[in-house]
Amino acid sequence: MEYHLRMKGSQSDGGQAAHWRWWTEQWGMRGEGGILGFLYHANLPPLPAAKPPTDLPPSKVFRGIGVARLHTTLLDSRDDVHLLFKSSPFGTQSHGHNPHNTFQLNAYGEALLTTCGYRDLHGSKFHYQWVHSTVAHNGVLVNGAGQIKHTAAPHGRITDFRLTPEWDYLVGDATEAYGGRLRRYQRHVAFVKGGPSGPLVVLYDDLAAVEPSTFQFMLHALKPFTADDPNTRWSVEQPQAGVTVKYLAPIPFAFRQWDGFEPKPDREFPNQWHLELATRAKQKDLGVLTVIVPYRTGQRGEWQAERFDTDTAVGVRVVREGKSTRIAFRKAGVLEPASWLGETFDGPVRVH
Repeated sequence: MEYHLRMKGSQSDGGQAAHWRWWTEQWGMRGEGGILGFLYHANLPPLPAAKPPTDLPPSKVFRGIGVARLHTTLLDSRDDVHLLFKSSPFGTQSHGHNPHNTFQLNAYGEALLTTCGYRDLHGSKFHYQWVHSTVAHNGVLVNGAGQIKHTAAPHGRITDFRLTPEWDYLVGDATEAYGGRLRRYQRHVAFVKGGPSGPLVVLYDDLAAVEPSTFQFMLHALKPFTADDPNTRWSVEQPQAGVTVKYLAPIPFAFRQWDGFEPKPDREFPNQWHLELATRAKQKDLGVLTVIVPYRTGQRGEWQAERFDTDTAVGVRVVREGKSTRIAFRKAGVLEPASWLGETFDGPVRVH
């Protein structure tokens, strides 16, 4: 790392090397010692001064590779809420095995809604049948089946995004990843960084199947989920932080929770718990809102979320400690301004 810091920091396009040095210092990384350190010092440019990333936007969409990293701060993970999202034209191969339109959530230094990145042996049954499967990630199944696995086919993409100081928005399209079973699958993400209701995430899953189908929505964590309301609302908590998730759907759902891996790995890994929200009856079209509220342990607080639908938009009003946040999404195919709760908006999302 010291070599790259010295070499890049002296180049005209090496302004970010100062941020790299800051990052190494936060992790307590030391420079090279001994003969190699002497040679670096004698032959390479000086180290750049460390610079915290206060001049960088906290969120970034890498549209070319289909990855988005949304943050409230880059300075300290103990103060950060971080959502990582993937919908990639590079497919689901190699180390980018995660299915499209899946996400992970970390908050205040804890991994809360996790993915399965374990590997006992490359190409093992556990690696290819579980780790690469959609059921092992925070994604959606159709008729109990996931996406086409381990392929370079460009089945996913981030089609639109907005990044602002107060909130971020993006939408991923994974229609082609389900082998012709869907006419449309867009996962809209609204990431609210603060505001009256505090940091929160709202997902809008817009699904249209070729024929009536059941849909399953997966979540994963390193501890068991507890049912605040077994029909719609679940929580999981780690030592420093927790998260509560509420589903808002137009039809009844069934829930089930289990743990472990199938097939089992040949090595022992930390256990994971899996929560599945499943439709009871087959539907051809379905729109589901998911409200995700992270919190510091001991500061959970009470909140309510109510769904409202119109002909042109679907959205939610979240009320936390008497303060309200509204998030609405334009419905697919709507060309005119969308109308929701007495307001109109021209873009794909309205947050206030």
